Amino acid sequence: MHCHYGCITEAINSKGYWGWLLRRAMNEYDLIWVLDKASFDTLKNIDNLKEKVSMVPNSIDVPETMNPAPVAFDKVAFIGNLYPEKGVFELLDACIRRDLRLDIVGPGTDDVLARIKKLVGSRLNEKVFIHGMVPNAEALKIMNEVDILALPTYYPMEAFPISIIEAMSLTKMVISCSRAAIEDILTGLDDKPCGLLVEPRSADAIVDAIDWCRTHKEEAAQMCRNAYEKVKACYRKELVYDFYRENYHKLVRE
Repeated sequence: MHCHYGCITEAINSKGYWGWLLRRAMNEYDLIWVLDKASFDTLKNIDNLKEKVSMVPNSIDVPETMNPAPVAFDKVAFIGNLYPEKGVFELLDACIRRDLRLDIVGPGTDDVLARIKKLVGSRLNEKVFIHGMVPNAEALKIMNEVDILALPTYYPMEAFPISIIEAMSLTKMVISCSRAAIEDILTGLDDKPCGLLVEPRSADAIVDAIDWCRTHKEEAAQMCRNAYEKVKACYRKELVYDFYRENYHKLVRE
């Protein structure tokens, strides 16, 4: 048996039922695959688990050639489940303040959608577009037409958002928060940022990040190019599937 976890550090150290159950379950696995360095380091410090753990990221298809980097940084997308903890309302506030186009993609409850529409007011379908849940190909098309993917998430169970690496593969700027694997993802091959991390629960921080992109356009564009290089080097399906095969072969050999 094997399992593939993200964002495990807080859960496994929990004193409650979930922490106890997770620790018991992990004893039964032959391999434990984790999505982020914090989870990896946590499990490496647990004696009965440290020999089982490997870091295996999520993966996507990556275009062979790099798209042109953004030049304006005035079109933003949110792609994900419309939970308040994903930072959608802080992002909406920031985009309204700067009068930016915002495309919102993903499923949400009636209450959340009603709250968004109330905040947007007359901007709906002029500056703010609510697409709902769409097929992945359509979400990628929307992503390809914007300059920034913003996911300022503080969702407790955030792990490894696929939308972030998809945006990087399209040479887009990513604005997010330091949750789970996100800081790892947005660290370039040169160990410098290839996206912008902001303080969670802060529309002001999102505004500052967008303003930085718009006043440091060449630096921001280079960050986007570095993001493409990072995702091509680390998160291509071909590469990650090699990790899968290596780990499965390890099980067979044992």
